[in-house]
Amino acid sequence: CVIFHLRPQVMVEPRVSTGPNVFNPLEAYEIDFSGSSLSLRIKECSLNLGHRRVIVPTETTFAVNVIKSLVNMSFEGTTQCELSWDFQGSSPILQVTSPGNTPAQSSHEDRQQVPVLIKDLCQGRLNMEISPVGGLSFTQASTSREDKEGLYDWKFF
Repeated sequence: CVIFHLRPQVMVEPRVSTGPNVFNPLEAYEIDFSGSSLSLRIKECSLNLGHRRVIVPTETTFAVNVIKSLVNMSFEGTTQCELSWDFQGSSPILQVTSPGNTPAQSSHEDRQQVPVLIKDLCQGRLNMEISPVGGLSFTQASTSREDKEGLYDWKFF
């Protein structure tokens, strides 16, 4: 559910000729995405690149909840959102076979595989803030469980 509101920008200071043209509708409005959410459930997924393949666990979910997002028509502004993921207790698997072959066509003996994530990172939630210049910062999600503190909590990112 993506929600947005188009509204006139608040002019707190006088604008000079080098600033945004308040008479141009593309520069005089801002977009508020606060309260939007997006979720994705993957039923089956594998990513192939030559002799490598990543298999994503069945029923993997990703979600983004926008806490606050206010941008201008050029998408400059700040955004705060909560990211969460759940690989249903399993890690994505990286499979590799010899160059020239594909993991899908190779026998089990001819390919190697390894989990991509450790168990603690197969499920998580954190807050992400995007600054006006595009910088990312991560903090603990307000809905995180206290028993998830440790080496691989939100500070890992």
